Amino acid sequence: MQDTVEGVMNNEDVEENNRSILEAAKAELDEAKKELNRAKENAMQSWLDSKPLIDELEKQKTNLANAQQNSNTPEIAIVELESQLEITEKSIKSKREDHVKTENMIYEINHALDQMCNDMERLKHNIKKEKQTRAKLKQTLHLRRRTVQTLQLTLQAVLLELDAVEVSTAKAFQLINHSENNTSDVQLSHRDYYALKRRAEERKSQANWRVSVSMEQKLAAEATREFALSRLNHFYSSKSWSRNRRNITGQWHKEKEAKTKDVIVQDEVTTNINSASPKSHAKSLVKSEGGSDNTPKKQQVILKQQRSHPFCTE
Repeated sequence: MQDTVEGVMNNEDVEENNRSILEAAKAELDEAKKELNRAKENAMQSWLDSKPLIDELEKQKTNLANAQQNSNTPEIAIVELESQLEITEKSIKSKREDHVKTENMIYEINHALDQMCNDMERLKHNIKKEKQTRAKLKQTLHLRRRTVQTLQLTLQAVLLELDAVEVSTAKAFQLINHSENNTSDVQLSHRDYYALKRRAEERKSQANWRVSVSMEQKLAAEATREFALSRLNHFYSSKSWSRNRRNITGQWHKEKEAKTKDVIVQDEVTTNINSASPKSHAKSLVKSEGGSDNTPKKQQVILKQQRSHPFCTE
């Protein structure tokens, strides 16, 4: 879980760096656009400057043609015109070279702008992808936390259900001990005796049924608890949970299996109930309908083991 939080923080740092790079790229793009505008203006100015020269060249050509047609034009004027024509042609050539250079520079600037736009689009895509990844990490972290809370609540519910089953079993033990400890004689008529005998047999059958149902509920609750614990331990092990905590959990299970055996408890309960005679049931029914408030020692040990579980919360 800590690694996931650190990964989210690293993604935020990367996003901050990407924003700085994006701002620098925007500044460079603005500067390049300004340079392109200046280049366009220079090219336009060069063309405007060369326009009068072109007109002058055409005019000089016309004058030269007229001069050549006029055979009586002085030779000095012809030489001067040719010199001016040569100068004009050189100027036009220079202007054309400048124009070509300007066009090349404009092409290079456009190419650089296209490359910069592609880089910005790629950077935006990376930022969007990182945001999606961070959102997925946050969602995964939230789901993991909810899973842990659900497993803990399930474990608490299972432990409470086990406590209820064990209380029911303890009451059965109390009834057995109460019937075994009361040995005083009671004077009854045959009619009362057989009535009490019938009631005792019914109570014994009902107690056997309650013990059977309680043991089935206990086994089902323990199976549910073991499944919840296994899922919880699997989740903690996948998140690098403390090895010491897992060792404590394993040790607790070993001690529990060594000290409490459901089959032995069920056999003892059945044996004690079957060994109670109708006479003893009659005595217990005459004296009191309720049992003793003392919990059997073995049940106290079981309850103590349940509450000493390392994941059990009061």
